[in-house]
Amino acid sequence: MSTPKTSLAYCSGRDRMVRVVWKWDLLGVPAPEGARDDPAHLVCLDQGGECTGSVCPVFQVPSREMELRLVEAGLKEPSVP
Repeated sequence: MSTPKTSLAYCSGRDRMVRVVWKWDLLGVPAPEGARDDPAHLVCLDQGGECTGSVCPVFQVPSREMELRLVEAGLKEPSVP
């Protein structure tokens, strides 16, 4: 599988740019019709210990949801809630 193309997005919680990628690129499968227009399919590769709040400021979703996106993509082990 090729390395997925990452993009940068500003994270106000970390006050810096973070790496983001489409979930489909991580999984190595084609994106469903219209999925590339839906930010619900983006994953923050820098989600983790330095995150400062309970909501991801980049995607406006709970930090736990962003963590689950990483788990679904096979990039992180599930944590105990």
